Amino acid sequence: MMRPTEYGEMSKSEKWEGMAGSTDSVPLVNDPTGRPIIIRHFTFSAPPTAGRWPSKEFIAEEHQPSIEKFLWKDELKLIDKLKVRINKEDNTFDIFAPCQPRWGSHLFEKPKTLQNILKKNK
Repeated sequence: MMRPTEYGEMSKSEKWEGMAGSTDSVPLVNDPTGRPIIIRHFTFSAPPTAGRWPSKEFIAEEHQPSIEKFLWKDELKLIDKLKVRINKEDNTFDIFAPCQPRWGSHLFEKPKTLQNILKKNK
């Protein structure tokens, strides 16, 4: 006996027809236009709290002013919220800051496209 389905019971004697569907493969290409986005990464040791970790929002709010000052001296500005990742095993936390150069600033490194970054990881 075949398993019942939402549409009723299936049997082996029924004839089914189907066809394979496909689409043209269109690669996702990141053309190098627009302003570059730089992601700065900061690692901090956790404060000695009796086993309690503060929330990600609290960590971001506490560190945002000092991170913005650090970015300012490099002529960068924050363009989105800080992303916090907590690593309880190492008793550290990482903060990722998406930023862009201020108008009139010069980048000394050539920005990489997503394709260049992903090719290196393969």
